[in-house]
Amino acid sequence: MLVDPYLGALQLGQFLYVIHGSEVNVTLLTTALAFEATDTESRKDQLQIFSKQLAHLKDIQRLEPDVRVVPSSKLHDRFMVVDNEVWFVGNSLNSLGVKASMIVRLPNPDEVIDRLEVLRLDAPSLANYVDEVDRSASGQSPE
Repeated sequence: MLVDPYLGALQLGQFLYVIHGSEVNVTLLTTALAFEATDTESRKDQLQIFSKQLAHLKDIQRLEPDVRVVPSSKLHDRFMVVDNEVWFVGNSLNSLGVKASMIVRLPNPDEVIDRLEVLRLDAPSLANYVDEVDRSASGQSPE
């Protein structure tokens, strides 16, 4: 599981193209901050870019991450959960190797894994989040 509130479309390719879907299950927890509008791209554009990269991952790597969009008020820190070990990542994943930072293995991962699982279960899937954004943009009220 990769947990990064700011995991945007450009960062996805840096991390997931090295594994094959038959080898691992991947869950990405992010927040809406990853899809904020920029000077050149709207939120909807950001979501379309991200969705295209996910489709490319599926085609090339046979990898279909379970992407969940957690409320930004509930997620700030970055974690990687690998084989029931939790690693705390001190900066955004796109800055690894660029800026000084730390990656620390947590000594008691079970509580963190349980909390991340609660966040995952409570968060909408990427598809549902995209639907919410589309409804909001068209002035429709959520169902």
